[in-house]
This record gives sequence, structure tokens and C-alpha cells, in this order.
Amino acid sequence: MKNLVKIIAIVLVFGLISHGTGFLIGTIQNKNNEENGYKKAKESLNIMTLNVCSWSFDGKDLETRIDGVKKTITENNIDCLGVQEATPYWMTALNEKLGDKYAYIGVGSNTGKDYKESNNAEDEFTAIFYLKDKYNVIKSGHFWLSETPDEISYGWNSAYRRICNWVILENKYTNTQFVHLNTHFDNASSEARRHSIGMILEKVKEFKELPVIFTGDLNFLEISIGYKDITSDVLKDTKVLAKDTMHSSTFHNADPNAFKDYVLDYILINDGFKAVKYEVIKKRYKYRYISDHYAVVASVQVCKLQGNRN
Repeated sequence: MKNLVKIIAIVLVFGLISHGTGFLIGTIQNKNNEENGYKKAKESLNIMTLNVCSWSFDGKDLETRIDGVKKTITENNIDCLGVQEATPYWMTALNEKLGDKYAYIGVGSNTGKDYKESNNAEDEFTAIFYLKDKYNVIKSGHFWLSETPDEISYGWNSAYRRICNWVILENKYTNTQFVHLNTHFDNASSEARRHSIGMILEKVKEFKELPVIFTGDLNFLEISIGYKDITSDVLKDTKVLAKDTMHSSTFHNADPNAFKDYVLDYILINDGFKAVKYEVIKKRYKYRYISDHYAVVASVQVCKLQGNRN
């Protein structure tokens, strides 16, 4: 009888040890899977481009639209945002609303200065906002879309000074690097837009094998020669590449029926990225449009993993 009790006790102890070991191994495996999944998710990015409309739009000024802009960004879990028409007034508001999660790079087209140092109310910032807890800035810069790209300047009969801001960001969790360029092509001069395309493509090629994102209000339609030229080289349209996509105007001027097929805003990528989803965000906040443009969002995945490339 005593021997039988001993045998039962041994079996029970062995079972508890085995169960505990299995539980421990399972916990470790689950933790590893979670970490791997987390890192894999970190290779996916949600990119946005948005022309915020620098003036009072549809009777609504910045104060009545800024909260809607913030919600559009945060509700779509944006990693990187390229803005256009962000004056110092807008940059101040954006930084105040987003500064807890996002940092930015970019100087103004009229001054070449940070918005905090700009004394020009009409200074346009094609700034890039990025999640500061996820990314480090490796390098950033800017150039004017003109014959003298290193100087504050107009180019090719343009109505405004136009600038491109760019940044190399590194994912803090994976060390993967990529480039984001953002700009606003001129609205008046087709010659300026044509030359600007060439400048952007040349700049993209300078980054060689790094994944590249290019965002902007390009002021030409999808049926234009400009669109054909910029998407026929190293950059491709996420709207066309993504399986989950849609067709919509991106400019509406508070009257969508009057501006059908009016696509002016683009998110382009090189072959370092795979486009997963493309969406034009039409949601209004408190029955208000956030701008005369819709926000455009693309979800992309890094398909060329780069290590530290300083």
C-alpha cells in the first residue's frame, strides 16, 4: 500500500513539473512571437499627405479645423505626414496639437528657417511630421525647386517659391531606414512643374537602395503628362500598386460634385516599399471639412530591409 502511495505521488509531481515546464516554454514562445510580430508590424507604415489650406476655407479658419486635422491624423495611426500650405500659424497649431507624439523637420520656402524663427506670415512649410517614439532622424535637408536649389528662389516663372523638404528616418526597433520627401508643386507654371519632376526624380536616385516615399500636392491630374512623367521612372503611385484601393478626387473645395476626378495629391514610392492600402479620407468633423483637400493615406511595407546606412 505504501509503495502504491509513493508511485502515485511521484506521478503527480512529475505531471506538475511537466505541466509547469510546458507552461513556461509556451509563455516564452508566446513572448517571442509577440516580439517578432511587434517588430514585423513596425516595418509597416501609414503615410499621409494633406494640404491644410492656409487661408480661411468655406468660412472656416484654423481654429475651427485644427481639431479635425488632428483627429484625421491620430485616428488613422499615421507614422509620417507630409503637409502643404502650412504657414507659421498652422505649424504652431500642428505642433501644439501633435507635439506629444510627433516631431517634425522642415524649413519655410520664403525664409529657409524653422517656423519658430520665421518672420514671414506667408512662409509655406512642406514639413514632415513623424512618430518620435518610433523613429530617429538620421539626416534631413531641403532644396528649392528652381535653377538655384540651394538658394531661396523662384523657379521657371513659378507663382510662389517652392521647396522640397526631406528626411532619412530610422526605425528604433529594427534599425530599418527609409527616406521621406515632401513638396508642393507650383499651381501656375507648367514649366516649373515639369522641371520640378526632374529634380525630384534625381534626388530620389541619390538615395540609391533606400526605400523612398514621396508625398505632395503636385497640382496636376492623373491624365496629365506630368503624372505620366513622374510615375514612369523610379516612383510609382500607391493608388495603382495597392490591392486595397479606391478612386476619389483629393481636391473638393467644399463642392465634391463640381470637382470629380480632381486628383492633385499623391503618395508615391520606389521599389523599396510595397503598397498595401490606399485611401482618401472623406470624413468630416462636426459637419466640417478639414481642408479644401482630402487627406490621402497609404499603408506601405518595407520590402528592402536596410541596416545602419549613415
